Amino acid sequence: MRHKVGTMPGSHYAVLIVDDHPAIRLALHHLLGKPGGPTLYEAADPNQALFLTSRYKPDIVILDLTFPDLDGMEFIAKIRRACPNSEVLIFTMHVLPEVAQKAIREGARGFVTKLDPLSDLVAAINAVRTRQFFLSHQITHLSAMASSLKPQEADQLSSRELEIVKALARGKSNREIAAELRLSMRTIEFYRARVMRKMKFKNTSELIRFAIRMGWIEK
Repeated sequence: MRHKVGTMPGSHYAVLIVDDHPAIRLALHHLLGKPGGPTLYEAADPNQALFLTSRYKPDIVILDLTFPDLDGMEFIAKIRRACPNSEVLIFTMHVLPEVAQKAIREGARGFVTKLDPLSDLVAAINAVRTRQFFLSHQITHLSAMASSLKPQEADQLSSRELEIVKALARGKSNREIAAELRLSMRTIEFYRARVMRKMKFKNTSELIRFAIRMGWIEK
């Protein structure tokens, strides 16, 4: 879908928003779709994003990393190949430095988490437009975040559930975990839902912070 908004002379640029959550895409349209802002496009999955990138050649692709049955990470290089002049800015729930580092290695120029203020996303867009790298406030302040968490007990988790938690916290997709553990996608989704319910996590970010706090993954 294409949304044309006004631009100031000499400041025209285009942004493609790639996220499977309509609410996120709508929020970013409200944030960026202002007079003097970019031309906006949107895609609900990376495959659609590849088509739109090839067709419209946006200056910036704002890309989530989590999609049903798809790994957003592998699409970074594909998007860059589809349009070498398009810069990729990751906008994700993942807050691990190693996830950000992998995204940068794959070709992303910026990394912002959905826990950061939206002003950080605007700053990231401005940085990426001028070919500068931008790392999330959450990534650079991860140690302070982890130290403020209250301890939780993991005794109620089974050994299989612990495997799932650790894999998710390292940024693995459901598909990758299923292949690694030789289980079906449906089984992984079942375990994931049960862990979230048992530990009363509201989202995957809370699961990741819990894993950091427990010392299961490195900061």
